[in-house]
Amino acid sequence: MKLIGYLIALAGIIGLAATTFPSILAEIPFLADYSTTNITLGSAALIILGILLAARGGKHKVKGSKEGEVPIYEGKKVIGYRRH
Repeated sequence: MKLIGYLIALAGIIGLAATTFPSILAEIPFLADYSTTNITLGSAALIILGILLAARGGKHKVKGSKEGEVPIYEGKKVIGYRRH
């Protein structure tokens, strides 16, 4: 999920950079129809969405555990949880 967030944020940064050079936008067929204001707002939204996805994507929760608990293993089997 982090990688997807980074890619979305990168697309937003590229879109935002493209709005600073209108000649670049004129060369891209599917972006030429939109105004620079719409592209700027869309790019900003993509950057925010990408950052949120990247920030939330790094948290992996162990099945059955509550936040602040770490599993206690006996071999490969989880036998309980300890508060961290």
